[in-house]
Amino acid sequence: MAHQENLTELAAEVETLLARVAPAGTWLELRDLLSLKNDPVGIFWALLFLAAQSKVDLSQDTFYQGLQVRSCCVEAVPLEA
Repeated sequence: MAHQENLTELAAEVETLLARVAPAGTWLELRDLLSLKNDPVGIFWALLFLAAQSKVDLSQDTFYQGLQVRSCCVEAVPLEA
């Protein structure tokens, strides 16, 4: 297989890579991410996993066009007394 089989490890690797190249909240084209790690199936699989955990946002303006990704900004939510 061309992609890694361990989704958890791959997702952690993609999360670290994304944090290094695009600060939280900054959109990055999927093709730019793929230029750093050429494993399209694995990367997309990991991004779907991270999106399900609300760790990344995925956006696409038009079907079958470029996909953008960004790390989610974790903001503290004040607890009401």
